[in-house]
Amino acid sequence: SARAHTHLGASYRGRSGELTAEPEQRDAYLRKAEKALRVAAGHDPGYAPTQFDMGILFLDADPFPGIDIIPRYQAAMKYLNEFKRIMGPSLKAGDPVEEYLAAAEKAIDRETKRLEKKKKRDEDKKKKDAEKAEAEAQKAAEAVAQPASQPSEGGSP
Repeated sequence: SARAHTHLGASYRGRSGELTAEPEQRDAYLRKAEKALRVAAGHDPGYAPTQFDMGILFLDADPFPGIDIIPRYQAAMKYLNEFKRIMGPSLKAGDPVEEYLAAAEKAIDRETKRLEKKKKRDEDKKKKDAEKAEAEAQKAAEAVAQPASQPSEGGSP
């Protein structure tokens, strides 16, 4: 059932959090959690707790095996927004879903800025390396172009 698989997925997610020193086992539990939650969604796509738990899985699992940071947070937002849609007016005031969505958005912004800075640093380094190589090539060309030392006048015939 959707409920049983959602609980199973949440249990696997919880277990993964205990395995920070064992990344292979941690990743295996995260994948099991995702699989159980996908099975739950297959049983009942309208079961809100499944959508919520899937959103939390992608929000909290850092890193998530095989998924880059921005797509992971985008997935979290997708599932959390689906949870909100399913809950509709029955969503209780003060539900933490808005905080989770804001955290995901902030993380996406932070990662986007980090990637932009990294790209700029890489471009600057590439430009400096090219300028350095060009200067070295120029210096080598000038060294080759200079005539060999001429014997001084009055030297031996």
